[in-house]
Amino acid sequence: MFRVAGWVVAGFAGIAALDALYRVFPGIGPGEFASTCIKYAILYGCVAFPARRHFGFSWADLVPTRGVAAWLLVPILVASLGGVVLGYQANAFFQAVMVVPANSAQSAGPRVAHSMLHELVATSLLPGIAEEAIFRGLVLTALLATPMSQRRAIVVSGLLFAAVHFDLWNFPGALLGGLLYGWMFVRTRSLLPSMLAHAFHNGLLVLLSRLDSLPKSLFEHIVHDADGFLPAWLVWIGAALSAIGLVAFRMALRMKDQAARARREPSCERLDMAA
Repeated sequence: MFRVAGWVVAGFAGIAALDALYRVFPGIGPGEFASTCIKYAILYGCVAFPARRHFGFSWADLVPTRGVAAWLLVPILVASLGGVVLGYQANAFFQAVMVVPANSAQSAGPRVAHSMLHELVATSLLPGIAEEAIFRGLVLTALLATPMSQRRAIVVSGLLFAAVHFDLWNFPGALLGGLLYGWMFVRTRSLLPSMLAHAFHNGLLVLLSRLDSLPKSLFEHIVHDADGFLPAWLVWIGAALSAIGLVAFRMALRMKDQAARARREPSCERLDMAA
């Protein structure tokens, strides 16, 4: 566990060194989007190469994207939609019990206006692919190769995923997301479900942030109160959606396994008869 965490720390040390280089030589910066891709590549490389050397993984083992059943799409989206609600409420509760008010956190600086398409690609599609490839394809796969149970590996990878966002105020929501994505990966051994859920979650947040910027918006004045808490009825709906999505996800996987066993059994019977 500590070895894998060390690889992640080494990756962020490389990213910090790159940021320092950009500050010293601002003219060499490749642009916001390209810089983000480079940072993801540094983090991926700092975990992938030692993981391959230590565990003997192939590149295919580290990016498992085998196909999944099409009917899993609906359960994934339903569970992710409920997760957005529960994550938002968890963040609001966490901020409420902290000694320092959430709005006193350091600001990341003035927000640069971008088009909707740019935000969806930069904050939804790109993180959904890159972060899942790193934290589920690399980190969780490496943890599962150690003497560690699946549940513990999911929790540890979720904690690392939430910690490296460096956002204390939204830590609970990121942790819930990391646990959900890790569970999906372990159940399917494919990155596609978690990539889809992650991208959908971030994309929905982008849309809500646009709605929240409108004057007298529904999201600002009706959905949450002055303390940032969602109404109870919306939280219950979010919990119900998450439960329904996860149960449907498990049922779909069970049906797929039963169908696969049913296809194998006739083949075994034919071999017995031929013998």
